[in-house]
Amino acid sequence: MKKEQECKIISAETIWLRRTARISRTERRRNEDIGVQFEVTVTDRIKRKRLKWFVHVKRIDSARLPVKTLHTKITGNRSRGRQR
Repeated sequence: MKKEQECKIISAETIWLRRTARISRTERRRNEDIGVQFEVTVTDRIKRKRLKWFVHVKRIDSARLPVKTLHTKITGNRSRGRQR
């Protein structure tokens, strides 16, 4: 997961946690304090699921499509500009 994607997920998660805990921004509570109330973060769950899928793909037969797509190298260049 890219850092930019992770930052967007964390900010969305903070909003969801504030709504769930019914804490408004006017209460001036830190985001870290709100996150302590809940054990699992969304980014941790995403990383765990990706790792679980990767282990699953490593175990299955090498002739199957998920293994082939995991180890495929894409060659060539895309044309410049907006794709049409």
